[in-house]
Amino acid sequence: MNLHDIIEKVIDSGFYRIIILFILIFLIRILFKKKVNLQTDVDKLVKLSEDLQRSEYMIFHDAAKKWSFSENKVEEDFKRYLLYGELPRYVKEYVEEHIQG
Repeated sequence: MNLHDIIEKVIDSGFYRIIILFILIFLIRILFKKKVNLQTDVDKLVKLSEDLQRSEYMIFHDAAKKWSFSENKVEEDFKRYLLYGELPRYVKEYVEEHIQG
């Protein structure tokens, strides 16, 4: 059995359609992985924390300095973050600035 016979059998059996389908699915997954950014604000905060080697708690304090927020407000916001995963606007802005910069 030579290569030509093998190719004919694959084409006749329709097996090539399955191979092409899997190749297309694989390419589509690669394309969408690059296009879709599933990173949440919390993910960005954690990444910045790792990059700067600072705790998330310290990043809250760093972000609050620009706005001159009280220690009490920062503590309450951080507790809310720990309990519910909510980031206040000032922290989101700080994280965005530092990730882009």
